[in-house]
Amino acid sequence: MQALAVGVGAIQARANIRLRRLRDAADEKTISAHAKWVENRDRMNKDYISPAETDAVWADAIIIAAPHGFGASSPEIASFLSLLRSLAPDGSLSKKTGGAFVSTSLTGDDDPGVASILSSFESVGMITVAIAQSSEQNDGPAPVSQGPEQYTPELMQAQIYGRTLAQKAAALKLER
Repeated sequence: MQALAVGVGAIQARANIRLRRLRDAADEKTISAHAKWVENRDRMNKDYISPAETDAVWADAIIIAAPHGFGASSPEIASFLSLLRSLAPDGSLSKKTGGAFVSTSLTGDDDPGVASILSSFESVGMITVAIAQSSEQNDGPAPVSQGPEQYTPELMQAQIYGRTLAQKAAALKLER
């Protein structure tokens, strides 16, 4: 839900988005032991493809929504960050924006996993935007909800974060 709200915020800032999903690194036996995991994985794999090199080159901003406890060293994220490192030498990631958050909460930037992802983005030349920075730059339309769901302050903050990242990416693109 948070990742979709970040995407909505980016769209509000007139960004084009691609939602992707990093594949589970756990073996099938481990995943199969948990019915909810299997159900969620199958649904997500049907709805979202894995990110590819072309996605990273195309994107002006890359945002990772990581489960609690996952950071740059988790196998799923480490694999994607390795792909980004392979693009860094030719400057493909220069002036791109990076963001990260815990997929179940946007409560702050002190999460070690988020910090490690942002640090990895910086190591390949990306400009990072922390969640706290999005609170300070809340210009643009108010977050909106369409549908019967309860729109929580966290989902509104996710939209603001997406909008802030997209605005920063657009500004950096003008500098290229």
